[in-house]
Parts: sequence; structure tokens; C-alpha cells
Amino acid sequence: MIMGANLWGIAAMFICWVNQISFDNLYWGIPLLVFTTYNWVRDIINEATFQGFHTEKVQSGLTLCFILFLISELMLFFSFFWAFFHSALSSSVEIGCCWPPVGLECLDWSKVPLHNTALLVASSASITLSHHYLQSGDIWLSVVTYVGTLGLSVMFIKNQYEEYAWSSFSISDGVYGSCFFMLTGLHGMHVIGGTCGLLFCLVRMMLLQFSTEHH
Repeated sequence: MIMGANLWGIAAMFICWVNQISFDNLYWGIPLLVFTTYNWVRDIINEATFQGFHTEKVQSGLTLCFILFLISELMLFFSFFWAFFHSALSSSVEIGCCWPPVGLECLDWSKVPLHNTALLVASSASITLSHHYLQSGDIWLSVVTYVGTLGLSVMFIKNQYEEYAWSSFSISDGVYGSCFFMLTGLHGMHVIGGTCGLLFCLVRMMLLQFSTEHH
């Protein structure tokens, strides 16, 4: 097992069930998600860092889980790209037999999209460099390049927000709007989640909870 019996999720849902709390909106769902995730991660840190429960078998299991997670992510994005190219390469009569559909003004690829692509490439390089410094035992340079990666991710989120704000179309504007906002929005949510994870790991790194072999 990766960790012992964890009842945080069950306890949170039981409290809601006893108090007849409805989940018609996100006001309860998001705090409960944060609460459960925080306590779950805390338990994992205690077991991995302070109790030594992350044996080689557990680490191999974590590696397998991450590989399966990446495969599921690949399939998720593949499905939306399939929808995009299916509509783009064989445009229907309803959208004017052209792509993008008649009446929609596309975003200029040389502005925000190109800038965000450069930020993604730069952040990939900086986080790889940070990992290299961590493996070599240079915590200071690892932290510096790690903070740089966080800065790049924040810039990406800011750019995507502005891209959405300036866009002349919305998710309701047919298949083009749906594909565009689903793909970019899904990717943006991954960046936001990854930024939170990076910030959390930065705190652990500064507390010297990472070693050159196990991190």
C-alpha cells in the first residue's frame, strides 16, 4: 500500500450527509476537495519523509501510477484534438464548409499563443535544470531555477486570462469555440494545478525534505 487507511474523504462526505448539505454548487465541493487533498498529502509526507514507508516497491508502484495517469491524460487530450481536426479537415455545411467558421475572427497566433508556447518551453527547460541541480546536491541553484519556473507559470496563466478576455468568440460559438475553449481551458487548468504543486514542492525543498535520490 502507498499509505495506511485514510478516512479524510469518507469523513468529509459523512459530515455533509448527516447535515444534509447539498452539492448543487461549488461552494462546498471546492473547500472539501482542498481539505481532503491537504490531509491526504500531509499523511503521505509523514509516511514518506519521517516514517520511511516509501520502500522500493512502493516507489515502483508510484511510478506505475504516474505512467497510467499520463496515459489517461494523453487519451483525454487526444479525444478533443480528434474533435478539432475532424471538424477542421471536413467542415460541414452548417459552418459554411470552411474553417474557422464564417463570422469568427481567430486569435493571432504570433501574439499570445506564440508567447505562451515560448513560456512553456522555457519552463520545461528551467524545471529540468532545477531537477539536475537537486540531483547534484546544489539546493540553492535548484531553488532559484525552481522559483523561475513558478514565475513562468504565473505569466502563462496571466496571458491565458487576457487571451480569454480579449477573444471575440466564446465557448457557445459552435464547434470552433467549444474545441478552442475546451482544449485551452483544460490545459490552463493543468497549468494552474501544476503551479500549486510546484509551490508546494518548493516549500518542501526549502525545508530540506528532498534528497538527491528521493524527491
